[in-house]
Amino acid sequence: MRPRVLLADDHAVVADGLARLITDVADLVGQVNDGVRLVEETHRLRPDIVVADVTMPGMSGIDAMRRLKAEGSEARFIFLTIHTEARLAAEAMRSGAAAYLLKQSAGNELLDAIQAVMHGRTYLTPLVASSFHNSLQFQKRVFEWTPSERTMVLMNDLADYGNASAGSAPRNGIIVYVAPPSRTLETMPSSERMYSLMNHETVHVANADVANSRDQRWRRFFGGKPAPNQEHPESILYNYLTVPRYNAPRWYFEGAATFMETWMAGGIGRAQGAFDEMVFRAMVRDNAHFYSNLGLVSKGVATDFQTVTNAYLYGTRFDTYLAFVHSPEAVVEWLKRDEGSEAYYARPGHTPEIHAGTEIVEFSPAEDLARTIEVVTRNLEGAQA
Repeated sequence: MRPRVLLADDHAVVADGLARLITDVADLVGQVNDGVRLVEETHRLRPDIVVADVTMPGMSGIDAMRRLKAEGSEARFIFLTIHTEARLAAEAMRSGAAAYLLKQSAGNELLDAIQAVMHGRTYLTPLVASSFHNSLQFQKRVFEWTPSERTMVLMNDLADYGNASAGSAPRNGIIVYVAPPSRTLETMPSSERMYSLMNHETVHVANADVANSRDQRWRRFFGGKPAPNQEHPESILYNYLTVPRYNAPRWYFEGAATFMETWMAGGIGRAQGAFDEMVFRAMVRDNAHFYSNLGLVSKGVATDFQTVTNAYLYGTRFDTYLAFVHSPEAVVEWLKRDEGSEAYYARPGHTPEIHAGTEIVEFSPAEDLARTIEVVTRNLEGAQA
């Protein structure tokens, strides 16, 4: 039996086009153009599915759905909107929506969503999938990376605040928490959140999964990429042989991901952001302590006011300065895992001299991170005084 659908959209041209689409797979029982009438007509017509815009006169689509559910309506809601913000999708799904689609991706996708909802499933727009796919293609091209396997993308709403994480051993995977982000101590300027998260996390996967011929041989020997297990300490060695970059310090990964994420978003991101600049200039002014490489992964992780903030601050500052001195392409070359690179993350014998104002710093990417950042910040502030 065909489902009965009520359509709610305040744009007449859009509504007419959607109505023609819907009649291919369902019986359209009515059309409304505001949230108040949506509530009234849902009670009167008792549709199986309501296809509604999020933003409408009188009452938003989400508020109308909340009211209807509180009043006992069993209609399932599909939201079709121009809003790409992940927080709206999370709010709609948390409030009881069965699907959330973008109008620019309407068409067969709406028909698929109606079918999925009628079979008791939920349907979230492929915005996430397309963001991941675009980022994956970028990482493959830039890092000359051939993924060892398909990357699993898991979305859940099991956390209070939105975020994401990634891994590459034993499997390549990304977990996206679709809840609204926390605005407390927010320090992350970015473009559309799902786009930025996918860019950031896919860099993590690429940085760890990228492999040269030696890594590939060990992966064939072990039949994959063993993950470290505290009950079997020898697994640490197995993991290092198969995924050596997996063991690099957190500042290396977060610096690379934040730098690349900002690059991919056309400069909208944390690299050279106002918060980072404020922190380092304040540290120089106050003669504060700059953590060494060892300090960043020991005491430095315990004194953050936000989770592992220092890894992002120091790593991003370092990568940004390397790009300024040597070019962004040189940073990419450093992050690659080619035949001439070290298994950990530094290139052998790479000790250039960086001229920062009047002070000269000799360093390798594996050494003198804090000293380099401190000198660079001091001279930048002096140049602008």
